[in-house]
Amino acid sequence: MLDCTRRGEAVFDPFLGSGTTLIAAEKTGRIAFGLDLDPLYVDLAVRRWQAWTGEDAVLVGTGERFADLDAAAEAVNG
Repeated sequence: MLDCTRRGEAVFDPFLGSGTTLIAAEKTGRIAFGLDLDPLYVDLAVRRWQAWTGEDAVLVGTGERFADLDAAAEAVNG
């Protein structure tokens, strides 16, 4: 990441997994984009990013907070 991008540039991780790239980008001043097909890994990555930054993740399309979406899913799925 440090060798291929500069501060403020974007990094894309097509296999996001547990979100290590998100945190590394945050630490080094990059903008990270990532995706994963497994919803459990997406949730894990978001939770790790939130814990590290102290910020709330927000769904860009709707403006909903991840915590609210997570609570709604928990209420439905038990």
